[in-house]
Amino acid sequence: TILATGLVGIGTSSPGTLLHLSHSDPIIHVQATGTNSHSYTKYTSRVSGVDKVGVVGMAMTNNTMALGYASTPNTVAGINIDSSGKVGIGTAAPTENLTVQGTDNSNGSISIRRNDTGGINTPDVLGALYFTGQEDSMSAFATGAYIAAKANEDWTVTTNDNATNLHFYTQSEGSGNGLTNPRMTIKEDGNVGIGLTPTANMVGLSVEAGCI
Repeated sequence: TILATGLVGIGTSSPGTLLHLSHSDPIIHVQATGTNSHSYTKYTSRVSGVDKVGVVGMAMTNNTMALGYASTPNTVAGINIDSSGKVGIGTAAPTENLTVQGTDNSNGSISIRRNDTGGINTPDVLGALYFTGQEDSMSAFATGAYIAAKANEDWTVTTNDNATNLHFYTQSEGSGNGLTNPRMTIKEDGNVGIGLTPTANMVGLSVEAGCI
């Protein structure tokens, strides 16, 4: 169906957009038939009169599924997923499950953020990195260790005086939960505690008896 307004409907007689597909299982298949060719969809927007072009598609050169700002998927430095499922950000050749590569003269960085409109207070977790695993006899993934950054004071929005501690947790053998208290803590002032519950009077390197 093509309406007088130019709207096109496939499977519908009342399209609400330029192209409207309606089906119980709608699928769009974009297939390249050349010996060495790629397939993709291109998106162009205009910002202050300047075209901004992005693509989503299969990149022939790197054999990846690519998404990012580029004229073709072969030049995408945004997100690339290879045939084994490895994901590259800033690179079309990821070597690990997730590879983050910086651009020229910049580091590949990952930012973990907490957005809390009610305020960040002690001991809110700003972010955490979990190490989990599952074997055949387990019904779900279990946590073996994690690292967490926690606010060590009520944060303010006017200064950088936002004290934060970094905690390291590991699971113990047996039925007890070793993830309750941190094995090691690096406090906001650089003092380190091993095997201790973090306290205000930890100075330098504080170690619980028997930990070393």
